[in-house]
Amino acid sequence: MINSQTIENYRTSDFEELMNSKIKITLKKPFKIKSTEEEGNVFTGQIVSLGLSANSPHLPVSIDFLIENTDDKISPNIFQIDSIEL
Repeated sequence: MINSQTIENYRTSDFEELMNSKIKITLKKPFKIKSTEEEGNVFTGQIVSLGLSANSPHLPVSIDFLIENTDDKISPNIFQIDSIEL
């Protein structure tokens, strides 16, 4: 499990093993899903891309996450993430 303290030290290469894998993400605060208007802070799905910082060494700053069984994608900042589980 990746928690809010360890995720801040993750590099792009550390996320490669998580890309397109089914994971559970827990956010610190509820996030509103556009298609259903529901709010929640625990989602299952997959990371489809990373948002990187503009300055070198281009560390991950956000995660584009596709929620399972929907077409909804959320893009939380890594500081909004409480944990990620495989």
